[in-house]
Amino acid sequence: MSKTMKEIDFIPDWYCASCRRKRDLMVRGTLLGIFALALLIVSAGRYAQAAVARENVARLQTSFDSQAQMIQTLTELELRLDELRAKRQLLADVAGGAPVHGMVAELSHLMPQAMALTQLHIARERRVPDSGPRESKASEDAKVAHEDGDGELMVMGWAASDVNVGSLMTNIARSPVFGDPELRYSKPMVVNGRAAREFRLTSPLPQFE
Repeated sequence: MSKTMKEIDFIPDWYCASCRRKRDLMVRGTLLGIFALALLIVSAGRYAQAAVARENVARLQTSFDSQAQMIQTLTELELRLDELRAKRQLLADVAGGAPVHGMVAELSHLMPQAMALTQLHIARERRVPDSGPRESKASEDAKVAHEDGDGELMVMGWAASDVNVGSLMTNIARSPVFGDPELRYSKPMVVNGRAAREFRLTSPLPQFE
């Protein structure tokens, strides 16, 4: 009957302990390397984000500077527009009366449908006279002659009948922009093969204080 002999381990304990320490050091070194690599990746990502953020901030600053310059330009243009409006109002005060575009608009509302204008003439004196050092006697006479009227509106056109001409004169007389009209003439004529009336009337232009 044979007996199994127990194997004898000839490896000393200090060698096994040394191997375990080496394995632990290798594992720790590997973990530290992985941790360092993770930190490096995170740092690189944060650096990239910081670079993108700095670029975005630079773009925003550039856009802000451009908008600030544009706002300054718009402010200057608004001030210039206010100055032009003030000068326009001053010229309107010097000229007196309603503005030309206002008179034309008012006249378009007063005209009957069966009517067309061929000529429109507006003569108006300034309320502030020319302050030149030399004035001729003719200009003085013209100024004195013009004191009775502030200005004059002359209208020429075609109408279907004298009834339309009368309607226009009635509407002009009721308008606060014009004075009492005066018919200069109304004569028959043919326009595009149709009978019509050619007329001419005048109306004083009052000035407003």
